[in-house]
Amino acid sequence: MKPQFEGIDSFIAEKMADWSVPGLAIAIVKDKEIIFSQGYGFRDVKNGLKVTPSTLFGLGSVTKALTTMCLGILVDEGKLDWDTPVRSCLPDFKLLDPFATERITPRDLVVHVSGLPRHDMVWLNSDITQEEIIKRMAYLEPSYDFRSRYQYQNLTYVVAGFLIKQITGCSWNQFVRERILDVLEMKSSTLSVKESQQTADFALPYGLENGNIAETNFLVLDNVGPAGGLNSSALELANWITLHLGKGEYKGKRIISEAGMTAIHTPHVVAHGMPGLGVTIQHDELSYVNYGLGWLIQTFRGRNLIYHTGNSNGFSALVSFMPQEKLGMVVLCNQQLCDLPTVISLSLYERLLGIEQADWSSLIKQQIEQYMQEIETGQLTAPEKIADAPMSHPLQAYTGQYQNPGYGTLSVSVNNEQLVVTFNTVEYPLDHFHYDTFDMQGAKALFSANVSGAIDTISIPLEPSVKNIVFTRVSDPA
Repeated sequence: MKPQFEGIDSFIAEKMADWSVPGLAIAIVKDKEIIFSQGYGFRDVKNGLKVTPSTLFGLGSVTKALTTMCLGILVDEGKLDWDTPVRSCLPDFKLLDPFATERITPRDLVVHVSGLPRHDMVWLNSDITQEEIIKRMAYLEPSYDFRSRYQYQNLTYVVAGFLIKQITGCSWNQFVRERILDVLEMKSSTLSVKESQQTADFALPYGLENGNIAETNFLVLDNVGPAGGLNSSALELANWITLHLGKGEYKGKRIISEAGMTAIHTPHVVAHGMPGLGVTIQHDELSYVNYGLGWLIQTFRGRNLIYHTGNSNGFSALVSFMPQEKLGMVVLCNQQLCDLPTVISLSLYERLLGIEQADWSSLIKQQIEQYMQEIETGQLTAPEKIADAPMSHPLQAYTGQYQNPGYGTLSVSVNNEQLVVTFNTVEYPLDHFHYDTFDMQGAKALFSANVSGAIDTISIPLEPSVKNIVFTRVSDPA
């Protein structure tokens, strides 16, 4: 083993225990060659199945760089321009802001400056199609003016992926498979979590319950595939890194022009509020963060670092590279919302660069704790409950179907003398708070009546950065 990797196994085992991670995979590329690859821990804890460098993990938002690569290929071919309005290809595309509707470009879609906050509850746990997501965007409230601020987005990447189909006649999945994954010999990688579960070597997703590692559910991301649908392994993602270190060329095959790759790796907007590498890390050796075309960009220890994190139910990932050093790495784990890939990546970069190592694990844990305290301190004061304030109607009067043009349909029913909201296949019990306000897992849902006295709306804070989402009754109580 090379001197840089001495003690690496014990280091990783210690950090996996610190961060409650069941399984982890690593691959490191130097000068277009894989110099290290290893699996640690378990892809399936119950059955004792170990992680290998070929184990498939959910990649989440690491996928976004695949989508921008597709667009860059179309730019090379003269079929797309980064700065021509989207409506030139999708004439029916609309946002609530008419100026943004007319001017938003493919570049705007992928650098997160649409003015929209996340609005993820539009699609989460739903089988809504990509076409329907795009139609619903016309009704989603922005939280900032168009191009005034970076706000991380998944929905705009759905639009970016749909542009590919509109221009080429090929779905995003087909284009990615034929033009990128097949060329990079990423044969085991899938663009659907359902497909990944049909393979021989895939990781199960895990979370924490009362501080203990617990298996959780796979999150199906088919309807937002261009934003987060890739499932891959450390070894196959090493080929993806090799393409970027090769400035668009892999084993003599050119996938995208060098100029196209440079555009993708160039900062386009300061990433306000975006975590550095998993958290907003404050450290002298980390610069402020920029966003390129599907990649985050900052300097680390005086070197340019290009990367993207990815999270979905039960998985966390970090894919990164240093172009000038011709060095890159993949760190994947099956624990959700976990910063261990950051800890491992920064520590390994320091080892490989011959730099004294910082205690990134302790530093990041401290800053997470501080961040959570700031959030708790900054939260709005919860409304004071009015004692003995009864509902204005019997339970049955609140039931029925309610609709919002951006968020779709929810239903309210009675189960064991309690109201229950069903939205996007998930049930949320409503605990009476006071009058016509109910507690919905910490959020306050408010029913309102029309002039005739009948309940006709329910408003819920599904996107905290804008006004409550109002659903209007479309069917009478059952």
